[in-house]
Amino acid sequence: MTTPVPIANVAHFIWLGAQLPPIAWLAVRAARDRGGFERMVLHTQSAALADDSLIVDLIERVGLQLKMLESTSQSAPDANAQIALDALDLQLQSPAARADLWRLRVLWQHGGVYLDADAICLQSFRDLLHLGGFAGLEPVALPNHVVHGRHPGRWLRAGLALATRDVASRMANPIKAFAAVAPLHWLACNNAILGACATHPLIGQLLHDALALPCEQALKLYELGPRLLERATDNRSTADFKLLPPELLFPLGPEICVAYVQPDPLGRLGKTPHPAAVCAHLYDSVLSRRVGPLDTPWLTGPGRQTLLGQMVQPWLDELEQLAKNTKDRLKP
Repeated sequence: MTTPVPIANVAHFIWLGAQLPPIAWLAVRAARDRGGFERMVLHTQSAALADDSLIVDLIERVGLQLKMLESTSQSAPDANAQIALDALDLQLQSPAARADLWRLRVLWQHGGVYLDADAICLQSFRDLLHLGGFAGLEPVALPNHVVHGRHPGRWLRAGLALATRDVASRMANPIKAFAAVAPLHWLACNNAILGACATHPLIGQLLHDALALPCEQALKLYELGPRLLERATDNRSTADFKLLPPELLFPLGPEICVAYVQPDPLGRLGKTPHPAAVCAHLYDSVLSRRVGPLDTPWLTGPGRQTLLGQMVQPWLDELEQLAKNTKDRLKP
């Protein structure tokens, strides 16, 4: 059996806005101090991001490299794909969908580990780099084969999964409550944390699959992200691309992730969501919908007494001081 090509020991982030959110600053700090990466690169198309105070701090403090996303002959499997990917990028309105596409292009060209800006490293990724490629599984109520299928039994199960997950997420202990209904859910892969060597065959397939989607489908939420990956892998590992169990990268799945931000003044949830977790994807869009934005005042205030606060505790004082320094500089 052929040994997989090792993954480059570099962490890639993508941020397309003009201002970096504090949770992303924390994600980079965690990757630097815990992830075991030799380099960290944040890719953007916003020149204004270079002046952001959080970016300036990361460049000076931990050596973050800021790199402009660009279309090159190396960012696609072939010249025709490059032209088509550029055209598709211009059609996409959602920053999330554009990031879905660009993470594949970045990994195809450079290799490494892509991390969403709300993924908090808890342990080193070094032991995963020999896999050649990897992603993580998460428990979901609406996997690709349900969304694009018509099986009535599966839709009934999906409805029950959605309803019971919502109830569990509103319980005093969502993690314990979800365990009782977890069997209703399917395990499906997520592209929020994605590792691959340069020119990995699966990454090339994903880029071609993205171009093969009907335009109206490509523009829909998740179609260029998790569902594209689901279709290509059928949620199964191969010799050179492993799908890791939920506890490693997605220890608290969609909606149940609210446990990250629930008040926990006595620290009963500990410092990590699972002892084996290498990283924890926060599902920031879900958390923001449930508790509001994870901004600096919240993170350095009430957020300290949460599971998330325990996970990022080593850097909260620095974040608070950085916000104070920035505020002082802006005073007239």
